[in-house]
Amino acid sequence: MSVDKVQTLIFDTFGTLVDWRTSIIDDLSRWGSKNAVVVDWVAFTDEWKTAYRPGMDAVNSGKRVWVPVRQIYREKLDEILPQYGLGDISENDRDFINEVWYRLNAWPDTVPGLERLANKYVLSSFSNSDFLGMALMSKHASLPFDAIITAENVRKFKPDPSMYEMAVDLMGQGDPERVMLVAAHNYDLAHARKHGMATAFIARPTEYGSDQETDLRAEQDWDIVVDSAEQLAQELGC
Repeated sequence: MSVDKVQTLIFDTFGTLVDWRTSIIDDLSRWGSKNAVVVDWVAFTDEWKTAYRPGMDAVNSGKRVWVPVRQIYREKLDEILPQYGLGDISENDRDFINEVWYRLNAWPDTVPGLERLANKYVLSSFSNSDFLGMALMSKHASLPFDAIITAENVRKFKPDPSMYEMAVDLMGQGDPERVMLVAAHNYDLAHARKHGMATAFIARPTEYGSDQETDLRAEQDWDIVVDSAEQLAQELGC
């Protein structure tokens, strides 16, 4: 597919632009040291993340009414805290831990790449996050977005079709060829392509750590395949 008509780049954010796993492990390790709490934060983070897809699937299937992803994570957090000896921590500490999703750091190539891309394209998030959470995280990570799109806009999560339809309507004024999805996840790009959008894959083979088994490489002939946001900027002439 030609990318000549593309005016807006929409970005999956968690994993694609920010290194959520390392950020959470490091952040909570600092909190643990400050509060004399010894926890295997790697195991904690990996177990906490397991709530993500089942929680969203329950909403998308209609088994559960809409709840933002922050609530899905908070419910899982409250469930696992006792397993790590943290069942008695205060409500303030629980809020602080849950809000670690707003304190994520960008991959080293992200901000330089996005700053170059911003000279030519409109940049927007395209995330399963809630709206305020994405705004806070973007500010923390210095992501130069012109707009924010999240699941909260349609009260459904990716890969529900309404997410991609919304992106085309809002960022392409109904023309999918004016929009390119940039993501590190093949499933996301597959749904974007199904809705007529251009696609760009950024490889993040350590998003889930050194033992990652999925999304190690592009699984289809996406329009652009790169290893960094800076390489994407180069490919798009920025």
